[in-house]
Amino acid sequence: MMLLQLEVSRDSLEGEMPGQPPVLIVNTDTEVPIYITGSANYLPVILQYPRSVISTLDYLVHWNVSQEDLPKNSEELLQWAKANYSEVTFFAELQNPKKIYLDLKHDKTGPETCMLQDNFQAMDILQADYNAAEIQTCTVPNAEPIKNAYIVHVTHQHPHPSHKEIDINVFINNGPCRHPPMVYLKSEEGYSWNIHNNEDIGIKASGNSTLHTFGIPAEPLPETRDELLSVARSNGGTDLKSISYIQVFDARSVRLSVSCVSEEIAPTTKKPEDQCLKLINTTLHYMCNEEKLIISMSKEVMKACNLQSLEEITSESTECSAEIVEDYILLSTSKAECGGRVVNNQIININNKT
Repeated sequence: MMLLQLEVSRDSLEGEMPGQPPVLIVNTDTEVPIYITGSANYLPVILQYPRSVISTLDYLVHWNVSQEDLPKNSEELLQWAKANYSEVTFFAELQNPKKIYLDLKHDKTGPETCMLQDNFQAMDILQADYNAAEIQTCTVPNAEPIKNAYIVHVTHQHPHPSHKEIDINVFINNGPCRHPPMVYLKSEEGYSWNIHNNEDIGIKASGNSTLHTFGIPAEPLPETRDELLSVARSNGGTDLKSISYIQVFDARSVRLSVSCVSEEIAPTTKKPEDQCLKLINTTLHYMCNEEKLIISMSKEVMKACNLQSLEEITSESTECSAEIVEDYILLSTSKAECGGRVVNNQIININNKT
């Protein structure tokens, strides 16, 4: 039998709980057992769930738990909640999640309306893990493949979405990669991508995007799954080992794990690898927009390379000074000033990156 795991938390920085405890309504259309964990287990919370669920939640000693005859229909459930509590701060409908993460944040605005959205994932409030079986992967019959490709296709079924920006966090689960994977980000017209990436990964996005706060022009990508697969296969050529296609409905936040193609490395008697150079090579990423050339790397380079200040990280250009933004060290200047040039949106002849 499937188990619905719900992790409920609240950051201490959010301050004291309000005078009226938050109300959490969990409804399911099956008799799935519910198991709740997280830091909010020790806070006063009102939990209501359907009578059809057989779970015993007696371990939630600080919560006011009750079983209710909840409506099955989503819109009726929303109206039921409004009738009982006047206002609904957040509503989400998910399909077969493996685990749900809910953060009880302080309500700073008090929404006037609540728009239903299928599979809605709210940034910093709700995240949901889905089974890997929902990701489709095909193997490409190449003799000596060296890389994988991934397609993330976000479609929006709701006529009035609450957002036009999609956050995506891409990370390598078995890196560093000798041959970085390629990721294609496809959204509908009018949507943009906010990309979080600190590793060497090729990315093409259909909407205007930002990476480390810098703008990246949109890439033309086709509309259908088969056309997207064709583009990935054509661009990868004989280097491709596999193409994974992930379709997500109405997503606001996506966390994508990608992998390198495993390569057998022959035994060697070389000296131990320079950890400073290794970190630079594995986290170095460069890109360009219409005006600037941007080079980024992990800020852990400072420690690994025993650097005392950012002034020690330079390029050929005196204008190309380094700065720390979040977890990254960034160097940015005009395309010509950093000793490189751009051909077909590709940077070539980069010298003295660090």
